[in-house]
Amino acid sequence: MNQTTDQLPTPTERPRRFISLRVRFLVMFTVMFTIFMLGANFWLRDLMLNTAWDQVTVDLQDTMDVTRQFLNGDEIAWLAHEAANQNTAATDSPEYAAMMGSLQTVADVKPYAIVYIYTWGSQPDEVVFLGGASVYQGLGPDFLDTETITLDNGDPILEGLDHNVIADEIVTDEFGDFTYGYQPIHDSSGQIVAAVGVDFDATYVHDLQDEIAGKVLPIISILYGVGALVVFGAGTIFTRPFKALKGGADSVAQGKYEVDLSRMYTGRFQSEVSDLARAIEGSGRAHIREQVLMQKVHQLEIQIDQSKANAQIDEITDSDFFRDLKGKATKLREERSDTSAESDSR
Repeated sequence: MNQTTDQLPTPTERPRRFISLRVRFLVMFTVMFTIFMLGANFWLRDLMLNTAWDQVTVDLQDTMDVTRQFLNGDEIAWLAHEAANQNTAATDSPEYAAMMGSLQTVADVKPYAIVYIYTWGSQPDEVVFLGGASVYQGLGPDFLDTETITLDNGDPILEGLDHNVIADEIVTDEFGDFTYGYQPIHDSSGQIVAAVGVDFDATYVHDLQDEIAGKVLPIISILYGVGALVVFGAGTIFTRPFKALKGGADSVAQGKYEVDLSRMYTGRFQSEVSDLARAIEGSGRAHIREQVLMQKVHQLEIQIDQSKANAQIDEITDSDFFRDLKGKATKLREERSDTSAESDSR
């Protein structure tokens, strides 16, 4: 009767790849440091963009303050009165010329800005402009131009006739992308008669943000380079004791049991590495003791074997059989000696 057994497939051993502790350390910390630097990049970039926006806000405020200082509140009050009466002849007045000259001076200094003066219109949802200036011809509003505003949720341009207003974002209208600021103008009696408005082209804002944000990449690159050097150095220092431990363990495995790793545990600060160094040295000393004991055991075995042989010899020579055999041998030699003497005498 034939008996068959199922043969199970022999599992194939997966190939093993040696990856040193130093390489693993460097890879792990490089990944962690890269993630950290990416987070720092986003944080720093956001910080830089906020800094750029703060700079825009300060620039807006300074532009409105300077424009306000150039203007005469009583002259602006007279022009507002003439605008309410739809008097187009006011554009020929010295008051209008003085106002436009001041606005143009500011616009020439701030080529990315449109500077203008406005006041209340004839309707609750309307403002009327007294004039505006820009380095680009035709961009500023003209005398008696109007703009309809939204009253539902309030409108910044209307709020500018009551208090200082600065936008916190870039807005878009039919003229493009811009940010703005408004500041009321008072006459000599302290009454608000109009407001100065400043629009900054969004291109200026974006260019400023790009300029400041562009400084982030070199900073991040420098920090990343320095961090990479620190990680590389730390990895080298961190894994150096393990290389020494490996060398000691390899020596013990090759039969070189006299290993000196004392430099790793004689320092002031101790760690698991120190304990491991002591253990490897102890293993080497244990092997030396084992060899010495084995040699002694071998010598003792030889002595024991010699003693046994001597005892066996003594046992044989002390036996009656051996003594009888020895006596017979002696007698035989004597007989042979006598026989030989008689032959010689004849």
